Amino acid sequence: MSTTTISPNEDDTREVLRSVYLFLKSFIVFSSDHELMAVTLWVAHTYILDAIDITPRLVIKSPEKQTGKTRLLECLKLLVPSPLLTMNVSAAYIARRIGQGRPTILLDEYDAIFTDVGSEKNEVLRAIINAGYESGSTYGRVGPNMVPMDFPAYAAVALAGIGNPPDTILDRAVVINMRRKTKAESVQPFRKRTIKPTAVAICGALTAWAKLAVDSIDLENTIMPDGIGDRQLDIWEPLIAIADLAGSGWGEHARAACRVMTAAQAGEDVEEGLSRRLLRDLRTVFADDDRLPTDEVLRRLRTLDESEWSGMDYGEARLTPQKLARMLRPYGVKPQRWYVDRAQYRGYLRADLADAWERYLPKVGSMDDYLEQGADIVV
Repeated sequence: MSTTTISPNEDDTREVLRSVYLFLKSFIVFSSDHELMAVTLWVAHTYILDAIDITPRLVIKSPEKQTGKTRLLECLKLLVPSPLLTMNVSAAYIARRIGQGRPTILLDEYDAIFTDVGSEKNEVLRAIINAGYESGSTYGRVGPNMVPMDFPAYAAVALAGIGNPPDTILDRAVVINMRRKTKAESVQPFRKRTIKPTAVAICGALTAWAKLAVDSIDLENTIMPDGIGDRQLDIWEPLIAIADLAGSGWGEHARAACRVMTAAQAGEDVEEGLSRRLLRDLRTVFADDDRLPTDEVLRRLRTLDESEWSGMDYGEARLTPQKLARMLRPYGVKPQRWYVDRAQYRGYLRADLADAWERYLPKVGSMDDYLEQGADIVV
């Protein structure tokens, strides 16, 4: 007796993904449409874990506070199956919750959890998060009477925090770089009481979609973009396979997101300690200039009163062109080229920096402006 596999209709898949996409876009300002696409597909993948081998970690990070990280976790809580939104949680608790019925783990403030490098508690939690990335993985401990015990570890995990989580988690993750929204960027009010019916309807549609998708998703024949590392191919494969179920348009956009986001992640090296001071000092040294060559930027930074950028560290200038570019990269600022009388210059544009100043530095203005931004602003 033969059985027929019923596949979800492309229109149905497009509609359910579109509903997730628009829901997220209503309440969150993403750095790019690529990242919005990635989170949409990540939400869908949490409904079909039994049909895939890898569940990518979703790392939601930013260089500063108040960028919408927790709000995104709250949105995910309304959309994913069996959500567990928590912070400062123990490894034993997570292990037992997974064993009781595989939740979707939404972990906030990972920067507070993983700051104690070498802590046994934190290392065990990291080990569970790392192991649970792959289907069939377990977390082993020695139980009563020295009996070895294996706890299931496979579960979807999203983590939010400032800066980078441990490298081993980052290596298994789709990374979402959050930023503060400007006054020109607006979102709808996030009122759980009024938006919950919409979220419940979306969850119902995802559940119905998943019943068909688990039998029709085709990981083996999913065509992945060229030039992507093996680990990143594993991470993105289920997301792109889901997009393909919605038709070629979604598949193309998902592959574009994969190429752009993996390239950005591969080149990322964040030095966070002085990054905010650097932004403030750049605002000072730029004054009214529209653009400055890199050499002039460095010269002005080094001559500031009480400058942190002059002098040497281990025989090398404290701030080099390469270090400057690396520290500004998380804010989306990159050096540019321009020409004056056929002479080529390479440096920074005020227009590029202005966006970072608007998002991450208090506005320089009157006391009324200061009060409108809130009393907890730290200059």
